[in-house]
Amino acid sequence: MRFRHKRCAPLGMATIIIWFVGTLIIGLTWPTDFSSALSAQVIRLSTLTVSPTPDPLILLQQARQAVEAHDWAGAEQALMTLVATDPTNTQASLLLGLLLAPVAPERAQEWLKRAEADPAQAEIARQVREILATYTPLRADFYTALGLTMCRLGEWALAERALSLALDVNAANPVALAYLGYAVDRQGEDGWPWLEQAQAMAPTSPQVLYLVGIHWRLSGDLEAARRALTQAYWAAPDNPALAAEVGQTLQAAGDLAGAERWLRIAVGLAPDEAQWAELLATFYAETGYDLEGTGMAFLQQASADFPQNGVLKACLGWTIYRQGDAEEALEQLRAAAGLAPRDMRVHYYLGVVQEHLGDREAARQAYSMVLTLVPRESYYGELAARGLARLSAAAP
Repeated sequence: MRFRHKRCAPLGMATIIIWFVGTLIIGLTWPTDFSSALSAQVIRLSTLTVSPTPDPLILLQQARQAVEAHDWAGAEQALMTLVATDPTNTQASLLLGLLLAPVAPERAQEWLKRAEADPAQAEIARQVREILATYTPLRADFYTALGLTMCRLGEWALAERALSLALDVNAANPVALAYLGYAVDRQGEDGWPWLEQAQAMAPTSPQVLYLVGIHWRLSGDLEAARRALTQAYWAAPDNPALAAEVGQTLQAAGDLAGAERWLRIAVGLAPDEAQWAELLATFYAETGYDLEGTGMAFLQQASADFPQNGVLKACLGWTIYRQGDAEEALEQLRAAAGLAPRDMRVHYYLGVVQEHLGDREAARQAYSMVLTLVPRESYYGELAARGLARLSAAAP
């Protein structure tokens, strides 16, 4: 059994008003000396400045915190206050639609329609609305599909909510059990009890085995992860994602030869899909494995096959830099930054090369860009912060 620490919501304005009115009523029945003291207190309170408009950013942050704490009522209250204050806030509309989706689908549809008007939110809103269109009360597959979509969106608390509802309808649902365990894992808690049940129900399911493998990888047991993910792959040997997961697990374990082999299997299964080429290219760029052999040849060919792919071009540029040609690397990385302006890896590689070539200001801008794209405590965030520290320490 897991225990959650409930978060105490801050005292809202409505609560303050209720308390204030209550004290006035009590003051009417108090003896004169108490009511005079209260009058002085009322005069003092009346001089305080109260902002008539809540800060939308604070309200959105409060809503997010409430969702993370599984305080659904508190999240809805904060979001309803926010959209009343700022009706055009599509972030709030989207989150409100996601929040209401499993319990009030019709209301959720209306908020998602509003969010869909914003190109930045449209794709997510459309995906969820498509699932809501299939809603029928007490159908486990509806809640399961909604939970899996929340997992894809990284909305782990909302995924847990939807998948729990699926299991309330049908407890014999190994996919919902497995994804529920995964969602719990991603919130920093132990999802193994649900994954164990799922594996007992469906021991050869590739989905279940995949999520069991991810659980062990998150737990740090890379050998158990490798075993489960390999079983998942052989249960669905045409799935490049499963081959790639085996490769990434072997890379984390330090088996670079094995990692390369499995990542190449993924590329071979879907040669027209750039995402698998990106994984193998990133492997070569980050590890430097066999660059004199097959590595560089693959990077050059992949960059030619997908000429508009900034990640592949960045990996090629970084590898060229590691082989000693900083000028050629800079040309490749500048082109990559134009093709993939939101990729943190591209800007980090660019910053390192610019720092090496003595362009300190350009390097500072590149490292700073990384920190706008990823958290400071992430892998590339940490590397970028170190780069900025080096530049500051070397400043005249």
